[in-house]
Amino acid sequence: MGKWIFGFLAWTFLLSAQTFKQADINSLMNQLLERHVNKKSWTPALLQASVNAYVEQFDPERLYLIESEAAPFQHLTPEALQEIQLNMQKGTFPLFLEMNGVFQKAILRAREERAKIMAQEDTLLNKEAPAPSALFATNLVELSKRQQEDMIRYLMIQKSRIGEPLLRKNLKEAVATYQLYLTQLENRYLLVDEQGQPLANEEKENQVALHILKALAASLDAHTTFFDEREANEMRVRLEKERIGVGIAFIKTADGIQVVGLVKGGSAERSGHVEVHDKLVELNGKNIEAVPFEQVMNMLEGPLGSSLNLVFSHQGHKQAVTLVREKMEVNEDRADLYVQKEEGGVIGVVKLDSFYQGDNGITTEADVRKALQQLGQQGAIQGIILDLRDNSGGFISQAVKVAGLFITNGVILVSKYANGEERFYRDMDNQVLFEGPLIVLTSKATASAAEIVAQALQDYGVALIVGDEQTYGKGTIQSQTVTDNKGGSYFKVTVGKYYTVSGKTPQLNGVKADIVVPSPLAKAPIGEEYVEQGNLITPDAIPSSYKDELSDINPRLKSWYMKYYIPTLQQKEVPWTSQLSTLTRKSQVRQATPSSSPDPQLFEALNILKDMIQMQKKTVPHAIGDPH
Repeated sequence: MGKWIFGFLAWTFLLSAQTFKQADINSLMNQLLERHVNKKSWTPALLQASVNAYVEQFDPERLYLIESEAAPFQHLTPEALQEIQLNMQKGTFPLFLEMNGVFQKAILRAREERAKIMAQEDTLLNKEAPAPSALFATNLVELSKRQQEDMIRYLMIQKSRIGEPLLRKNLKEAVATYQLYLTQLENRYLLVDEQGQPLANEEKENQVALHILKALAASLDAHTTFFDEREANEMRVRLEKERIGVGIAFIKTADGIQVVGLVKGGSAERSGHVEVHDKLVELNGKNIEAVPFEQVMNMLEGPLGSSLNLVFSHQGHKQAVTLVREKMEVNEDRADLYVQKEEGGVIGVVKLDSFYQGDNGITTEADVRKALQQLGQQGAIQGIILDLRDNSGGFISQAVKVAGLFITNGVILVSKYANGEERFYRDMDNQVLFEGPLIVLTSKATASAAEIVAQALQDYGVALIVGDEQTYGKGTIQSQTVTDNKGGSYFKVTVGKYYTVSGKTPQLNGVKADIVVPSPLAKAPIGEEYVEQGNLITPDAIPSSYKDELSDINPRLKSWYMKYYIPTLQQKEVPWTSQLSTLTRKSQVRQATPSSSPDPQLFEALNILKDMIQMQKKTVPHAIGDPH
């Protein structure tokens, strides 16, 4: 399998450069406060939350600090909090710099302990370790034990991925890669590069400012975030399904920077001169074997249409190639269709991992339409499962459009902002792609825009929700600067809450399943309810919008809506809810017997769908293109 079994993945990308100073922090955070749904000024509670977040983002696994080192920062006096606020107004952050000093000492101590642990690496392979503790270790002996357990957990994961024989064969490389990963994280606090050399003063300032910005943003609520450039790019690619580059995925291993993947049809693949396992040795005439990984990734950036001169080591020989940066579609995590033959036709499972929308015309709505058209070409559609398990959301406009594929006309979403302003999102095309048995399959990780689709279709009664007892519970709306193409600073900030046509919000409580079929995440501590209590945004309700009053519509346009929109409003349906007790009873009987399926939750959802098909009063369900 090669030396690239262990490593850290990075695609080439393009975003404008950004550097920050401590003096910029106050004005940047004021931008977030101005937009935030309910946090408008720095209170003592928020400042304490930001300090806690600073500690948390440094040591989330509790591997560096002991309790006596963390506690003084987690319980600041009112006077200390007031001093933070006064200093912030002056653009200085001495307490955070003091914490950095504590962090740096903890890192150096941890490195000494890791060296001792790594000397015993052969003895760790057959050990097991408990899950990380949420509490800080009380002493250095306990801390050392936790550091050993963390390495054991890493080896356990690698063993499950590649098997024990291959892991034993590559054990030194695996441990070296683990060490490399931690070293890269630690260097950001030590303010040194991969060779341990001090960063330039401007970059030191930038790193410190970014850490502070991230902590301050995190204190506002669980979904407000300040991004560095790489994080912003990853989010942008997820949302737009497009990137600029030459189509190479690089991985950092203990043996260097290697190629781990090529984009199909991309510049690198078309050249025929780049292969997986090749090692990058030169970039634009510069030997990069001793250059830090992130610096190499930055060197790979460039504008659309520009060239890169690369030299790879291929099976011991050097191979030079010139590649042109292009826009590339990202096909990972787009709509995926699974088709199963059924008596009288077919049933389909459409899997969606996110809700995306790019300038290139790639949208979730278009992909779902295409999937349903492909399904209809294989036979009369008997039923559909919309699989939204682990879908963390995306563009709410795409959630509205996807939900609209299954109703005629009507309100899908109402967003409400801090100033009381409401915005209505409607489906207005009077077209229904499918009216038969429909299931939305969910898990505790189904969140945000995915919850909009699930709850709206449940509200209208056109679908049954099958899955964990409830979804994640994220009913808030974020505004983000990642996709505006203006560069500068990248963040997302919570600006309001959303409600579906029933007037309910999934905030905190999630979307409740009509039929509970647990996922592997059913008992996991996942969801808005597990957010730090001080950061919780509470749920409420607004009046329902089944009878759309058009309250937000310009009076001059209401006549059009009354003629073309109102007459075909989707009516709330009850056929599946009226059969719910029977469907639930049958499902519970089946679930009492362990399933041998590799995906028991989907397997049972298919069985429920088949029950729905049998119960359907219509003899033939409408398929795409059938006259209604």
